[in-house]
Amino acid sequence: VAGQLQVCGVTVFSAPSRKESLILRALDVGDDSVTAALVAPATVGGRCHVAWPYLQEASVAAVSDGRGRVDARGAAAHTPEQARAWRDKCDEVAAESIKKRGVDPGPVRVLLHVHACEGLVRHL
Repeated sequence: VAGQLQVCGVTVFSAPSRKESLILRALDVGDDSVTAALVAPATVGGRCHVAWPYLQEASVAAVSDGRGRVDARGAAAHTPEQARAWRDKCDEVAAESIKKRGVDPGPVRVLLHVHACEGLVRHL
C-alpha cells in the first residue's frame, strides 16, 4: 500500500474535496494468475471484514472473476453479457472506493460476494 496526494474530489461531509487528498493505493503485484477458482477454497464460507474503515463483519458467499463465479455449490461460467456486467461492476466498485473512501484498489481481478453479518452468533 502506498499513499499519494491527489486532487480527485473525495466526498467529505457530503461534498467533494477541493484540495489534494491522501489517496491510499494498493500496489499491483502484476499477477494475472489469480482466479476465482484459486481464491474460492480459502474464502467461501469464511468471514471477512467489509466497508473500510468501519470494518463490518461479513460472510463470503461466492468469488467471481471475468470468466465465472464459484460458490459453495460449484463453479459456473459467465455468459458474454455477464462478463460485461462483471467488468462494469468492478469499475463501479473501484470508482466508489476512490470517491467515498480515498482508496484506489488498482486493477480488480477477483470479487468476493458477501452477506453482512447481523447480530451476535456464539456458535459457528
